[in-house]
Amino acid sequence: MNDFPWTDKSSDKWYIIYSHGHEGPYSLEYLEQKLKEEAINNQIKIWCEGLSAEMTLEAVLAMATPALSTPEIEDDIPPELPPLPIDEAPTIKEEPPSLKEETSPVESKVSTVKEVQEVEEKNKTKRFPVASVLFLLILTLLGGAFYYLQNEEKEISLIRPQGMSLKVADKINNYLEFKGWREPLFFKEFVADDYKAIWLASSSFHSCEVTAHFKSQKDKLLSLNEEDIEFEVSGKLKDHLVNFGKVNFINGRRIVPGMYEMNIRASECEWDGFIAKAMNLFQAPEEEYSSKMSVILYINGADEFKKLLDKVTRKKIEKAMREQNQVELFWQGVQEKLQTLLAVSLQVEQLFLDFIKKDSRSFHVNLPLMVNEYTDRFGKFLTNFVVANEESFKEFHLSGIKGVSTRRNYELVISEAARGIGYTSMKLIEDLQKLKNPRRVHLTEYENRVRKDFSELKNTINQKIIQVSDDRSLSPDEGQEVDNLSDESTSSPNTEDHAQKP
Repeated sequence: MNDFPWTDKSSDKWYIIYSHGHEGPYSLEYLEQKLKEEAINNQIKIWCEGLSAEMTLEAVLAMATPALSTPEIEDDIPPELPPLPIDEAPTIKEEPPSLKEETSPVESKVSTVKEVQEVEEKNKTKRFPVASVLFLLILTLLGGAFYYLQNEEKEISLIRPQGMSLKVADKINNYLEFKGWREPLFFKEFVADDYKAIWLASSSFHSCEVTAHFKSQKDKLLSLNEEDIEFEVSGKLKDHLVNFGKVNFINGRRIVPGMYEMNIRASECEWDGFIAKAMNLFQAPEEEYSSKMSVILYINGADEFKKLLDKVTRKKIEKAMREQNQVELFWQGVQEKLQTLLAVSLQVEQLFLDFIKKDSRSFHVNLPLMVNEYTDRFGKFLTNFVVANEESFKEFHLSGIKGVSTRRNYELVISEAARGIGYTSMKLIEDLQKLKNPRRVHLTEYENRVRKDFSELKNTINQKIIQVSDDRSLSPDEGQEVDNLSDESTSSPNTEDHAQKP
């Protein structure tokens, strides 16, 4: 503790500790100034790295301020002053009573009545001028006080509510300005450092019930993601501040820095405080107020917001271009995969037709050769094709591109098309292996079956290729879900096994 740099008052390293969190960092000079302005009290808890526990602001300031040196007391004591002289009280000389003329009782009574009437008349003449002067004096003082209050600039001081940081309070104090006792209603928005609270300030002397609705403007948020933020707040305008309570979100879950459209309404308005009512004795307040305006909810001001918005816009354009390229590659990949499967189905069909046209007498010799050729050329290929297709769609899903649900449906379309070729081929091979001594008529029937089954496969794949062209021309939000190929073709849980080995 002795090594702690107590005298360093300029570094921003002190945090105000609350039961609900902390605030800062601030310098001791800043906190000392706020203490003088009575924005905070000296019993608040503060802490700095290097201290084992928080301390009161009073204790920290005492440690940071060097003790004043006391002057040494001189040994020489000045002599006592002599007592003041007491004048002797003057003697009062008694004068002898004056001789009075003797009067009769009647004359004495008349004289007394006249004297009383004269005294009352004199008191009346004295009383009325004094009352008039006092009344005029009171009127003059009241008029002077009224004129002084009307014309003297009043400093508006904010009462900082709980949860508002000192820096936000400074911004509001700098905004509040006395413009007159009849200043009309107008509101300025202020947001908390962590964007979890919002306040409205007004220089007018009104007290009202206030509700405000905020909706984000398109492409005006400091966010790379497309977000739609909408929320409502309500509170009471008192002492030039609307301290809103809970933020009720309609869309979104947090206040994102950006430009919003604010619809505000104030009702049940009256003059705020006795002095404001006295200064507006013959002037009624605005009973209701409503306004619609664009506001910027950003703690560092409009200029810096515009600079950051330009950067965010450029990044959004770059992201959109990358996404557009990815989307284009995606559609190309889907179309190429379906066309590949179409070509494979044609080749597999031709393999079966070539086998059937051979001499039926060498059927049992040629059949194993045909099956091995199918397995080597197409069975393994179809199995690897399905696995690679699932991996590519997984990458697109992780990229966060819009329309993932539609594209993941195409994953099923492609995989089911590949499995359909394998399942159809293996079913034909199994039926061929059941033939003991096939004749030409049996092989002709089998040829018609091959042409029919593969014609259905090729028609289904062609329909999906046309569907890709239609979906490719739509925006991601307009993309329609593609029907699963399994609705139009038969599937089997052992398709992959069939594709790998007959």
